[in-house]
Amino acid sequence: LRVIEANDVPVITFCGVYKVPTLKSARQGQEIRHDRTSWKIVTATGGNATNLINGDPGIDWESILPGEVVIDMKEMLTVKGFTMRPGTNASLPDHYDFHVSPDGAEWGESLSCGEFANIQANPIEQRVMSSAKNGRFIRLRITGTVDNPKTTRLTGEEVTFAITDFNIIT
Repeated sequence: LRVIEANDVPVITFCGVYKVPTLKSARQGQEIRHDRTSWKIVTATGGNATNLINGDPGIDWESILPGEVVIDMKEMLTVKGFTMRPGTNASLPDHYDFHVSPDGAEWGESLSCGEFANIQANPIEQRVMSSAKNGRFIRLRITGTVDNPKTTRLTGEEVTFAITDFNIIT
């Protein structure tokens, strides 16, 4: 501890040292490190959906609500969730619906549906865990943004959102 300047006698009321626990990053190890170069965008609203999987965090996929992208992963994987990094050029997505399908035709119930809690205060990579499901195709729907939540999106107003990166958790 070093005091550089003080108006009077410095008093230290609390000092503590602790070790920050090591957290496994969503990008480390084999947890989600998938080579997305073979992945293909099947359908998408908006433009430039390949920006979701190209590995360049500086370029966004932008779409209006409700936005949807279907991705062919080119192999069967056991999907346990996904990560999504919001973009910077439009509204932040906050409501989603995530599906996994073996054939891209039959989707069944969503693997995960909800909201990215606190994304407005912390617009960082969001991590969503769910039960495991085998599939080759994934579908992400964005159904609301912080500027136009799901409950009020029926106003007819076009709201654009942006996502800069997307991956799956296996």
